[in-house]
Amino acid sequence: FTVNLEPIYAPIDGYADAIAAAVARLSAATGGGKVAVVGHSMGGLVSRAYLRKHGGQLAAALVTLGTPHHGTALAPFGFGRNAFEMRRTSEWLGGLRAFEEGGWPAPVTSIYSHHDNLVAPQTSSELAGAVNVGLGGLGHMTLLFSPRVADAVAAALAAADQR
Repeated sequence: FTVNLEPIYAPIDGYADAIAAAVARLSAATGGGKVAVVGHSMGGLVSRAYLRKHGGQLAAALVTLGTPHHGTALAPFGFGRNAFEMRRTSEWLGGLRAFEEGGWPAPVTSIYSHHDNLVAPQTSSELAGAVNVGLGGLGHMTLLFSPRVADAVAAALAAADQR
């Protein structure tokens, strides 16, 4: 199941319900169990917002790919509310971090590239309390097509299955 984050310039929290609906549909389609949520870029922030708003009752794991967990220096050049929320000093990111200080409702893995061309600095993809997997030689969009990333996602999901 995939989710398109629309409208494109909306606040990040506004997308959390779309993730919740997709998670519920996938859970129902597969027998009512928990499902893994994988989010790329801002989709990882949306997935964290989903966990904050809806909890982890249906989430077996969260895997993020190239997500600017601590914002990106390029956000001031973006348009819309979500770009504003991805600024490194945004109150929205601070609120998300404050919520997560009590721990995660599901295992979290952040997979990112040391050569990401949109998340700056690239260490912004490292997330406290998560398993952080840094890879080299991949651009931001290349994360979606890399066999190394696919292997890392599979490993993260297998590890979450063991918990």
